[in-house]
Amino acid sequence: MSDYLPETVRAWKAQRDDERDPNELARALTQILRVAGSETSSRDSVLRAWETQQRFLEARTGKNAGDTEEQ
Repeated sequence: MSDYLPETVRAWKAQRDDERDPNELARALTQILRVAGSETSSRDSVLRAWETQQRFLEARTGKNAGDTEEQ
């Protein structure tokens, strides 16, 4: 399980910018959460996965969770 998230993100990032589909990444992350849920019902595990996803998206967009598009 611990390899799924970094390997998924790495594979997605390895694609050319014009080939990356954020919806595909979102689907993959949802599937990872389902796998994590089947391996453990720990709320902490799901929370860590969510926080990891948020950090990845923030790093990818250069924006923090509270930032808005229009300023």
